[in-house]
Amino acid sequence: MKINDPFGRVSRRNQQQYDAFRQQLQEMGVDNADQCLTFTRNATLTFVKIAAVMAVISLVVFIALPKLMAPLVVIDVLVLLWLAGSYIQLRVQMNRYRREECDEASH
Repeated sequence: MKINDPFGRVSRRNQQQYDAFRQQLQEMGVDNADQCLTFTRNATLTFVKIAAVMAVISLVVFIALPKLMAPLVVIDVLVLLWLAGSYIQLRVQMNRYRREECDEASH
């Protein structure tokens, strides 16, 4: 029993998320290290594009309605935190997938 997850709920949820992620990758045919790297690059590019679009939209709204700067900054920070958390989770799951599935396949 872990102190920070005494009933194993977080571990079970993480495992379920990973299982779904692994199934999606297998359905997409990602089964070697090069494909894992390509998938990671594409995901990184997607996250960067989303952040860039969000920055442009925020800048336009700020220029058009400067009085909304405070709520806009709060919303931007929350969205960026959510994006960062999603990206980190994706990288963790992708690294696990690469270790467990792609490295196994190469042996």
